[in-house]
Amino acid sequence: AAAAAGPHAPMHKLSKSLSAPFRFDSTGSLPPFSFHRSQRLLQFWVLVGLSAVLTCSLSWVNDVCMDQAFTLRGGLLYAVVAWVGPESEALLEAVSCLVWVGFAMVLTGLSHKIAKLRPWSMGSGIPELKAILQRTYLKGFMQVGMIPVKFIGLVLVECAGLPVGKEGPLAHISAVITKRLAETRLFNAVTRIPQWSDRAFACAISVGLCASFGVPLGGVLFAMEVVPDSVGTTMTYWACLYASIMGSMMLRLLPALLAGPIVNLLPPLPEAPHRGADPEELLKNGALWLLCLPFGIALGFLGAVFVNTQTALSVRLRRWSTGTDVSKFDMRHGGDIRGGLGQTLVDVQHKPGTADHWRVCRKKTMLDGFIPVPTHRGLLLCLAVAAVDQTVNFLVPIARGTNQAQLLWSLISMHDTDWRSVETGFGSSGRVPAMPHDRLFPAAETASDLHQMVAHLAYFAWKFVSTCFALSIPVPCGSIIPCYIMGALLGRAYLYFLQLVAPSVGALFAGSYSDFALIGATAFAAGVCRSFSVVITVSELVGRPNLLMPTGIASIVSIGTGNFFSPGFFEAAGRSKMLPMLHKARSILDGSRMVSSLMSERVPRIPDSLGEDAWRGREYVRHVLNTHEMWTQFPVVAGDPSELDSAPLIGTVPRKVVEEYCALDESPSEPDAGTPGKPAVRLPRRHLHVATQVPMHMCVREAQLAVQLHPEMALYVVHHGHVVGYIDFELLLQDQTEKLRFEEW
Repeated sequence: AAAAAGPHAPMHKLSKSLSAPFRFDSTGSLPPFSFHRSQRLLQFWVLVGLSAVLTCSLSWVNDVCMDQAFTLRGGLLYAVVAWVGPESEALLEAVSCLVWVGFAMVLTGLSHKIAKLRPWSMGSGIPELKAILQRTYLKGFMQVGMIPVKFIGLVLVECAGLPVGKEGPLAHISAVITKRLAETRLFNAVTRIPQWSDRAFACAISVGLCASFGVPLGGVLFAMEVVPDSVGTTMTYWACLYASIMGSMMLRLLPALLAGPIVNLLPPLPEAPHRGADPEELLKNGALWLLCLPFGIALGFLGAVFVNTQTALSVRLRRWSTGTDVSKFDMRHGGDIRGGLGQTLVDVQHKPGTADHWRVCRKKTMLDGFIPVPTHRGLLLCLAVAAVDQTVNFLVPIARGTNQAQLLWSLISMHDTDWRSVETGFGSSGRVPAMPHDRLFPAAETASDLHQMVAHLAYFAWKFVSTCFALSIPVPCGSIIPCYIMGALLGRAYLYFLQLVAPSVGALFAGSYSDFALIGATAFAAGVCRSFSVVITVSELVGRPNLLMPTGIASIVSIGTGNFFSPGFFEAAGRSKMLPMLHKARSILDGSRMVSSLMSERVPRIPDSLGEDAWRGREYVRHVLNTHEMWTQFPVVAGDPSELDSAPLIGTVPRKVVEEYCALDESPSEPDAGTPGKPAVRLPRRHLHVATQVPMHMCVREAQLAVQLHPEMALYVVHHGHVVGYIDFELLLQDQTEKLRFEEW
């Protein structure tokens, strides 16, 4: 080569030496220190930060729209009062209720119609991200059109006043922004980083919570608890922390530059005075910690009931709104199900693996490969839920005068709950007029503890039902803020109960309604979501570090109790949507059994040699291919068909190679008795791939981590080098499904 270069040979060698740091090695990876490596890392951090900034900007715009919609709604009621006049109370009540409910129905109907443009925009989006992080490909979930559809639908449904949150839709929007930016020429180098999407989508989940509440640490912990264990690494933690900080800075910067609300769910509460080692204070803290134990157990059980109720209701309403039972269809036979039933949204990718793992996933866990698109029944369902929910909100003054954030602030800041006031929330003074029926509610000064407890429990029961329906209708929605509100109601009811049954204990906590509301809010949300991040989020919001211990105790007990009765909210939502994903462990003992108790012993072994009787060897291989039609990758053992049980595993080969193997040196028809000294037909070793082997005593939990990273591959269980079975994504999913069916009640 140097001779052919002629006089340019020295320059050619110099250019090769200068470009050496920028070239790939034989494994395809970059050297430790190179320009391209630094460029990719820089592009990744810029990409994640830019996605967080854009998502939090959209969250701020969402809050501005909610504030303006609330003002417009109150202005419409003031116009009705001025038009009808206070003389005719019955007519005023009827027209005002009609305007209030009609406003919500119009916005909810528009949200549903817009969400139908992209069916994946309905719901939260976090269960789908969990499935994607386990290598599930959802066609259309990351389309660029998902951003305006999901954002506008979220804005409309929140402006309507329905009990929904926004952390899930914002996480979905952040993931789509990250995915689409990475496909541009500016950030295209990021896609060459191994498993870059895992960290990027984990950052999207973190940004979703940060953009909802304006807190960085809670978002980081939420992402680490939600993502699969195979993704939750140290680098993922740092990436989530960086993205959350960038988004939180943007949320603080926008209100300073533009006139608008601050994206912060709760204004900071005044800090309780610290009295050092005061015996009375120590007694109060000890009693509070003890009271948190039974309260956490009760809230964990109620959280599990909420999860199971919402999941069952969601499945039934989805089946009714789509007008068909999609579980009766099977896309494997080529049936066209687009006509009025649904939209095909899942591509089946036949990657090298033990079997087509989508086969069982689509049959038992997926909605047969497509997400159902609601018919006109879906619109009727949305309108009915909005009408009933907003009718009750109109009748209850404290709900009419506040949105979701202001209602929660009222519950954790008031001394005694003032049910007749419409100006209890921050920033809600004078924005909604009072109605004649408001005087039917007792004033806070005159209501007894029994009346207050019954009122809180009754309103909790209503919020429980309405939230279950609101999270089940086909619109974009989140779940954390409504859970906070329900828990705050239970917290205040718990203190009223203590004042009734144990006056001495109630007197010790007299006036601590805010503390009990915060404990109830965090414990119930933790019992539903099975995440401790809700405690850190509230602690960052309200600025009360003295409540970190009682809220933590109640939340941990609530999570443990809830895990005993049901999966978490996001795992249950994934099951209701039939998404193929493996759930996280709910106790230390989960997944502790050995893989030998779960493995399948029906392993189609392929010999690397057809033996002396090549005709019989080919017949055996053909029988294996015909018996296991769905297998795309076969294990290969060192030996001929007569030595399969004792032959060691040497690798795997694709199905196409096995088919070619059968056709090598094929004799016409009659069995060949074998000629002594004639070399046997062997499988070409160049086609062998490394076979992932695990011992029989490995825990299922450890095998699940590998399967989550590579769901298309099998883990071959070996004993003294011999294959005794295999375990794959499909078997783990079947085992998990059987457990969940056993727990359903």
